Amino acid sequence: MGKHKFKMTAEQQAIADANNLAQQTISYRVRNKGETLDQAISYPPKGGAVRHINGKRITEDEIDLAEWNGIIWNTLKHRIYAGWDVQRAITEPIRPWPHGQKHKRIGNEPDNARFSKAEVIELIGRMKAMNIAYTKPVLKRAKEYGLSLDSIAPVEVGEA
Repeated sequence: MGKHKFKMTAEQQAIADANNLAQQTISYRVRNKGETLDQAISYPPKGGAVRHINGKRITEDEIDLAEWNGIIWNTLKHRIYAGWDVQRAITEPIRPWPHGQKHKRIGNEPDNARFSKAEVIELIGRMKAMNIAYTKPVLKRAKEYGLSLDSIAPVEVGEA
């Protein structure tokens, strides 16, 4: 067994999965905080951080926003390692590919994969709450749906 593995029943694993717990978090709680396995899996991680990259905290909402802007996880991760701040890493568009090559981007999805009006409203609300500048794909979708950016209320992280 690896250093972070614990034998868990199917029920315990389901609880840990529902609380979005990594094995490392469970191991820390049991070994360093002295909690029982049942106590360690009973509550989600604090702060809602999904990942830490190079000492910077990346939330699930920020990862979603990066994907919306056509920035895949690997690109986001390498930008942070290169010293970019999180806001720049999730909002700055990727460079176009040379010689007219097409790069598959999430922002250029086929018509049947477009975000719904409700999803666009939620994303704009999250961007407002995080005080992040609107990107071209977001503005394009808002225009397509006839949305007024001023009429959309901020959506705090965890409210959606």
